[in-house]
Amino acid sequence: MGFIIIDANCGSDFNPVSEDAEPIINWLICGNGKVIAGGQLKTELLRCSFGRLYRELILAGRILEIHEGEVNQLARALEKNTISNDSHIIALAMLSNCRLLFSRDKTLQKDFKNKDLINNPRGKIYSKRQHKSLLRWCP
Repeated sequence: MGFIIIDANCGSDFNPVSEDAEPIINWLICGNGKVIAGGQLKTELLRCSFGRLYRELILAGRILEIHEGEVNQLARALEKNTISNDSHIIALAMLSNCRLLFSRDKTLQKDFKNKDLINNPRGKIYSKRQHKSLLRWCP
């Protein structure tokens, strides 16, 4: 089972499905992929064009939600250690052990690859279709 965190700044890639998001959709529907969400990110994803797909994926069992209280508490503690305004995404990665992020936010990408925040294993960034090898494809 593979997991991915989808930053809300890529939510519009899913409606309509962009060339970059197509491998993720295939992985979620045909493969064994799941989306990690919770706390502020869940709210952001539901408000953007990803919201409709979010509801479908939750019904299909393809979203793993992390408890909002845990995410918020850790995110507040991480705020002073992150350069982005997305400490809630770093908190999700830490709580879920998810190490794959779909984002085009450069400061969040730096935080996600910061070994002092995400380590054992290190975080990986998916930002375009050419990164599809990061997804674990079904045979």
